Amino acid sequence: MRLELSYQGNRSTDQPMRTPTNLAEFAPGADDSFASVLQRRPNPLFWDDALRVSNGGRARYDQVLLVARTRRAGIFGQLSWAYTHARRNTSASLNRTTDQSVDFPGAPDLLSDAQNNHTIAGFLVWELPAFRDSSSVLGRTLGGWSVAANGSWSFRNKGQSVFLGYDANANGYPDDLAEVVAPVRYPKTPLTGQGDLVYQWFDPSAFAYPGGATSRVFSPTSTYAGRGALTTLPSSWSFDAALMKVFPLPRGARLQLRFECYNLFNHANLNRPIVNLADPDFGKIRGKSGDGRRVQRGIRLGF
Repeated sequence: MRLELSYQGNRSTDQPMRTPTNLAEFAPGADDSFASVLQRRPNPLFWDDALRVSNGGRARYDQVLLVARTRRAGIFGQLSWAYTHARRNTSASLNRTTDQSVDFPGAPDLLSDAQNNHTIAGFLVWELPAFRDSSSVLGRTLGGWSVAANGSWSFRNKGQSVFLGYDANANGYPDDLAEVVAPVRYPKTPLTGQGDLVYQWFDPSAFAYPGGATSRVFSPTSTYAGRGALTTLPSSWSFDAALMKVFPLPRGARLQLRFECYNLFNHANLNRPIVNLADPDFGKIRGKSGDGRRVQRGIRLGF
């Protein structure tokens, strides 16, 4: 058995990011209609925001990885655990401006989770011991079998933000975050009679519109309380397996028959919860995602 413990981390600064320079200024009676937003821009000739490229982008990545490997006669396996935490204050592309750079220009150091979870992954290859002697006719005919399997499990996922679903501060960008008014609870209750599979994943009463309102309201201020507010998100796992048979051929060549199965248990993972406060299904999970079980056969010739 061999154990490896490692840490990987990096910090990035001065990354290019786009920030708007022609945001609509709030005024009494402002709303998120196109006409209202346009007339409140400092320069109405620019119907869309004039974007400025700056070097305010920052990112941070940390990962702790523990790996265990074993190699015995006919067996090779590996099992790993990783804790990964990746954060940034911009989107991954210059083609999109995030709520951070638009609604919170005074907080450029506010980092948002891109990934925050634990992952266990492993694989195993086992050459079956029966009739392993390939020098005999019986071994060449009945032996040469091996099985392989690999799988992963992602859990303790967190960092999802909760949005209002409209432009609450009427500045032209509908990416405002929700207000958090109570501790977030996760009942994870299955709901029946609503068509597709539905779970009430988190309690929607923990979130509200700006100022704690229960309905749509416009105000000149924004909140970042909803950023990364969900600390419990669905886990996911997958498992694949294969059965292989090798036939020795003259001059050291080998013919391998492969029977492979992806998603062996035909398991589908839950979707992420709906995080749009304006959506009637806010706080619910609708349906599952992932490919169904897939089986394939193959032949491989090595020489």
